[in-house]
Amino acid sequence: MDLLETRGYLPDLILLDNMMPEMTGLEMCERLRETFPCNALPVIMVSAKDQVQTCVPGKPSMELDIVQGLQSGCNDYLAKPYGVHELNARIDVQVLGPRP
Repeated sequence: MDLLETRGYLPDLILLDNMMPEMTGLEMCERLRETFPCNALPVIMVSAKDQVQTCVPGKPSMELDIVQGLQSGCNDYLAKPYGVHELNARIDVQVLGPRP
């Protein structure tokens, strides 16, 4: 976070894993959004299906994880394992915008 604030420029996009050692991707995304709005710094969150530990009766845990990711401020959410073409397409949409 400090690195982003002290650089003279922002990256085109952040690819953020939901499961990190010191804080979750949800927490990191919330911190990013305190300073950088969605249109200034796109964030794609990724998470492995077998890492999801939340569960609500009647709702699949992966769906809940995706909803929480989007509510934390990420622009898109991608479940592992994912294909390289899907990842590239999602990055293109965030960086270049949707194709007409």
